[in-house]
Amino acid sequence: MRMKTPQRLLAIVGGAFLLGTGHSLVSGNVTLKEAATKSGVDGVKGDPNRGAPANTIPEEMPEDVNTPDEQSSAVIEDDQPESSPPTQSTVSFTGNGFDLDAPVPEGTLTLRESHILWEEGAYFIDARHDYEFETGHIQYAAWLPAQLFDTDSAAAFAVMDSIPKDGTIVLYCVGGECDASKNTAAMLEQFGYTDLRIMGAGYEDWVNAGFPTATGADEGTPLRVGLGGLFIFAAYNKLNGIQSFAYAIKGFQVVDADQYGHLIIMAAHMMPWAEMIAGVLLVLGLWTRAAAAAVWLMLAGFIAALIHVIMDDSISADCSCFGDMNLICDATVGWCQVVRNLVLLIPASYLVWRQGGFLALDRVFRDKSMDDVTTTSGKGVEYVDYKDVENLRRMMTPNGKIYGRKRLGTNARQQRMVATAIKRARHMGLLPFTNATL
Repeated sequence: MRMKTPQRLLAIVGGAFLLGTGHSLVSGNVTLKEAATKSGVDGVKGDPNRGAPANTIPEEMPEDVNTPDEQSSAVIEDDQPESSPPTQSTVSFTGNGFDLDAPVPEGTLTLRESHILWEEGAYFIDARHDYEFETGHIQYAAWLPAQLFDTDSAAAFAVMDSIPKDGTIVLYCVGGECDASKNTAAMLEQFGYTDLRIMGAGYEDWVNAGFPTATGADEGTPLRVGLGGLFIFAAYNKLNGIQSFAYAIKGFQVVDADQYGHLIIMAAHMMPWAEMIAGVLLVLGLWTRAAAAAVWLMLAGFIAALIHVIMDDSISADCSCFGDMNLICDATVGWCQVVRNLVLLIPASYLVWRQGGFLALDRVFRDKSMDDVTTTSGKGVEYVDYKDVENLRRMMTPNGKIYGRKRLGTNARQQRMVATAIKRARHMGLLPFTNATL
């Protein structure tokens, strides 16, 4: 049975619980009282064990040290530069000096007209070769050369399904007398697309003008490895100082330490192992979505706890996010830690949405049962082939009804792909509408 993302998330939590329990048995007893003795702090501002309060002034001051009033009076107004109102400057985008209205073949769009349509949300289609598209393409453009309808029609239909029939479509290739975009436009016209535009300028002209571009690079792998490595580093430092980390949790005063001290100690053992498991899974690219979801939930919990400490003036606690080490921010809890965790939420959210990239082990150890439902093209596009009638028949009951997600093991998006492929096969006459010959 294939494990869904929530089940994998629970498995990560269960693994952290087991490892944390084992670690607590091996490492010995961790008591909050012992942690307070070692650290010499109790998490309350102005406590004698923390040293003098912030508003305490020494009884004697050196004679050569000026008081704040003397320092302020020593400022000479004449030395200060006269302030002048800031000047406002308007910056207009001119395409890096490139001629946006350069002559183009008759009936095609100039570079300026194409960019205006791009800003208005028109659909752009790249009709060049696949390696050219991977090297670079107009931002948000889809790859759909005319030959794709012959070599991989299912992938071509997958692109067409994402574009409405009444949408404005701009097709481009290398520019000039290139016929690739015209050939793709002719194919789309046969399928009912009406608002088709040809960009007379080529992709290189778009690049020279400084307009937005994108590449087919694998963004998921560096984000996955970087975020996973950071959590492994944080977990390792916490495990090496589990006693001080336990007291750091106590200092947050989320729960009453006297009444729920055992929960604090349990959390001190579990959280580093949860970070370690999630980090290792992210680096390997295994269970990427579940691991990223675990990281996202931990970061959200950290942010809530940090804001709780910041908003309560009676609490002063150390973050201990990376054990005894400080990364970017100081040890004392402040808004810096909140901003840092908010930044880390960005790659975690991306990995939950897009998963781990081309080098993730999820692509190697994917569930084999899904191979009978979906197919992945050479471009990494997942689709259901409407021409594979035998495969489609296995997704239907003898009465012609489509099996549900639980039976097929699909997610919501894949189930819609199955329904679309079966409907398309019926319209093409490959499958019957009734169960007479099914």
